[in-house]
Amino acid sequence: DLFASEEDVSPVRETVDAFADFRLLTTASDPETRRPTVEIAHEALIRRWKRLQDWLNANRDALRTQARLSIATQQWLENSMDESFLATGARLAAFRELLDNEIASLNTSEQAYLQTSINQQTELEWARLRRFRRVLALAIVAMAAAVLAASFWVQAEVARNVAVQERDRADDAAAVARAGELAASAALRTEDSPDLALLLGLEALAVRDIYESRNGLLSVLQSNPRLEAFYNGHRDNVRAVAVNDDQTRMVSGGRDTRVILWDLQTRQAIAILTQHEGIVRDVAFSPDGSSFASIGEDGRVLIASSEDGTLYHNVPWEGEVGWALSFDPSGEQLAAADTDGMVRIINVETGEISDEFRAHDEPVYALAFSPDGEWLATGSQDETIALWDTATWERVRTLEGHENWVMALAFSPDGTQLASGSNDTVVRLWDVQTGELLANFSGHRGAVRRVAFDEAGRALLTGGADAIFLLWDVSGRQSLGGIRSVGNVPIYDFAWNGNDLTFGGDLHAVIRMSITAQDRFGAVLGQQAEGINSLAYLPDGQHIASAGGNESSFDITLWDSSSEESDVLVLHTGSVTGLATSGDLLLSAGVDQRFAIWRGSELVTSYSVGNSIFSLAANDDTAALGLNNGAIQIWRRDAESDQWTEAATLNGHSQRVTSLAFSPDGSQLASGDAEGSLVFWDVASGDMLVAIDGAHLGGLEALAYVPDGGVLVSSGRDALIRRWDTTDYVSIGEPMDEHTARVTSLAFSPDGSMMVSGSYDNHVLLWDTAQWRTLGQPFALHESFISDVVFSPDGTQVASGDLDGTLVLWRTGIDEWSRVACAIVNRNFNPTEMQQYFSEIFPLVEVCEGGDSVGTQ
Repeated sequence: DLFASEEDVSPVRETVDAFADFRLLTTASDPETRRPTVEIAHEALIRRWKRLQDWLNANRDALRTQARLSIATQQWLENSMDESFLATGARLAAFRELLDNEIASLNTSEQAYLQTSINQQTELEWARLRRFRRVLALAIVAMAAAVLAASFWVQAEVARNVAVQERDRADDAAAVARAGELAASAALRTEDSPDLALLLGLEALAVRDIYESRNGLLSVLQSNPRLEAFYNGHRDNVRAVAVNDDQTRMVSGGRDTRVILWDLQTRQAIAILTQHEGIVRDVAFSPDGSSFASIGEDGRVLIASSEDGTLYHNVPWEGEVGWALSFDPSGEQLAAADTDGMVRIINVETGEISDEFRAHDEPVYALAFSPDGEWLATGSQDETIALWDTATWERVRTLEGHENWVMALAFSPDGTQLASGSNDTVVRLWDVQTGELLANFSGHRGAVRRVAFDEAGRALLTGGADAIFLLWDVSGRQSLGGIRSVGNVPIYDFAWNGNDLTFGGDLHAVIRMSITAQDRFGAVLGQQAEGINSLAYLPDGQHIASAGGNESSFDITLWDSSSEESDVLVLHTGSVTGLATSGDLLLSAGVDQRFAIWRGSELVTSYSVGNSIFSLAANDDTAALGLNNGAIQIWRRDAESDQWTEAATLNGHSQRVTSLAFSPDGSQLASGDAEGSLVFWDVASGDMLVAIDGAHLGGLEALAYVPDGGVLVSSGRDALIRRWDTTDYVSIGEPMDEHTARVTSLAFSPDGSMMVSGSYDNHVLLWDTAQWRTLGQPFALHESFISDVVFSPDGTQVASGDLDGTLVLWRTGIDEWSRVACAIVNRNFNPTEMQQYFSEIFPLVEVCEGGDSVGTQ
């Protein structure tokens, strides 16, 4: 740029030449423009020449900008001064600053380029201004039109919102009606089709979570307390079932010619054997459970692996219809019988028939090896039972007495007795050594198709076409009672381990149930030494504190709800009457006049309050103690020190204060006494808001606020539950009288959707608070008076305690009910059910993940 000026440059050239002679500057020319260039030869010159250094620092940016301007000017000239090469925006602004810079020296071309760019920018700005004025004028006109249109739009929007609200109300009403319809259908199918009833109950809950849905699903689950699971996979009725000894595998066969190997625990099919071409009549596991066998009407015997269903042998059969199977105790031989009266002995390892003999002149329907393997019993259509010596396959004895076909046989575990079942509906018990008839068991009203001893040989289970399982005392020769099959399904075959019962019948599924009724949602967690008076869930939701005592054991027990482990807190010397939590602290109080504070199992501090305490309530920073003399003490917590101080005493009761409850926001306290009076207090001032005499006859037992604070619920010795408005303090609705004895305890789920109550009728009731109606049937595991109930912090469990010291946990989460139902039913709706219950108007909501355990195979 030293040569950029069009003035005389000879002085500049002389100066540069002088510096170049001393090799302080180097001269050259630009390879593109061929213009002369000058560069500093040594960094030392810059470092030593301070004035030069100051010039460079002060004007470096300007020189760089001028260099960019020079390049831009050259490009503009080379492209015939095309407007697209002119500078704009920030680039132009930077170039314009060179006009005021004394260092910059612009040549004529650069000045022309810069002025042309400025002119173009000015014209563009005027054009924008003209466009803005035109748009502004149009906008004013449009605004006037918009104001008019807006008024019409507002009216249309209001109408649209009204229509949407009406549509939503209609949709909501339709969903509620649909859920109610499905719940009603579930109730109708509970007895004959419990699997369908469960699906309908689940679908109702999926459509709308209302009282009818919750009550419907819970009721179906409770109505079948013995039902454990359905194993779905057969396409027709199931005719044969067997379970291995360790209860890990099951095999079933049916009219659909399928043989299915199941994982008993996961309820999933492991393998399906389709080699049979006729109804599968019998299946059996080898004694060690490593293999299983099946026989079908096609006369074929299959032997396969119990691990994965790998087929070992497909044994062809020449003769009539195959009917019965039995492994010998060694597992080396398999006896198979047919309707031609023949029995064939198959070598399990080779699959070859090693022996055969005619056992009867008519069909053989039952086979059984004795436990020692010395005998084989055969039962026939000729109404007799034959005993065979397995060493010679000679008939040793014939047992006569049945009056119709013999369909079932079983040896007692010690091998001394043989039970038989027949189409004559009678079960007979025989002495194996003598052939003597020991007993006749009568009770069935249809053909007896299966008999089985328990492991001890003391009980005998029988089942048949009347859909009844009967249990018999073998030594006492008498009935121990009976149960109906799930769904009243006629029984063709079953497997029994003394309690769990797996059977097949006139249903396209195998059903697993238990002989003894199980409470599906309750389980005893532990037993306290003496009676329980009070319970409290710790904030972690895993530990439960129980306390009470009436004679000598006044300890507090901390239970781990997941492991049943417990820890004991020792302090009180009299009955503990109250437990509560405050933040991370556990509070306890008792008739020993002690008010104690615990963190976990460690005692923080305790106080003597001067009178026996009979009730306790607390929130995060305040506790209320109800005393025997009718006073209520209010204690405040110091969050930093965990120390508590008595802040006030409230006087208004003339009898023992039996119950206390803080409102959710802590502003209000409700108290009840042994005379049945109910008092509302203002916590901040300690003022009595209102006193209601005779709220409950005989005494008030429990108080609980609904979590939104608008309603207080009370219960008493009169067996009633009442609701109170917490603003005007009047009773709401009619008293609830579902309990039959004093109602001792009340608690709400955290979301307020459910309430639980405990009573001296030994029942725990679960309530829906939307309709204030009980859900399902009473929870009835307790055998003594229930003293307290409490919800877990997440609302999925309820703990209840009784005066015998029993602590029970109940599963009350709706999601848990759905999970249990899906685990039991193990499928979704089939095509016939879909057609019956669903349409385009009412589509299916898939309620259980997965579906049929074997899919579409």
